[in-house]
Amino acid sequence: MVGAWRFNPALVLVGLPLLGWLVVSAIAALVTGRWLRAPIALPPRAGWWIAALLVAYMVLRNVPVQSLDWLRPPDHALPA
Repeated sequence: MVGAWRFNPALVLVGLPLLGWLVVSAIAALVTGRWLRAPIALPPRAGWWIAALLVAYMVLRNVPVQSLDWLRPPDHALPA
């Protein structure tokens, strides 16, 4: 998990909880025939804002500007 955080913190913060929720909800849908309701209520446009921020993060971390170095993953390769 520490390696995942160092290489892509956005995935750890947003992707893993979302994936977990989708798996639990899909299992509930198979068992009960109904999808679970979200535990929090977000404004209708919140999903679009989150998606836009994630896309901006993915683009900005690949722009070769020194001031954006903090967005990039470490330079060393993954261990084999």
